Amino acid sequence: MSWNSRWRWFVLSIGTLFVLIIGWTRLYLGVHYPSDVLAGWMVAVGGRLESACQMGSIDD
Repeated sequence: MSWNSRWRWFVLSIGTLFVLIIGWTRLYLGVHYPSDVLAGWMVAVGGRLESACQMGSIDD
């Protein structure tokens, strides 16, 4: 949506900050172990890369 606009880096920065804050609060509140948070981030990155490959954004 905002990928080819001047808002790209702003949206990416806010999204990254949001993800990091949520991960930190999960640890702070004792709801998850650090490995749970890291595994969740790895699954999210893997899913993003897979969808990018399927959409043709990344060449093999």
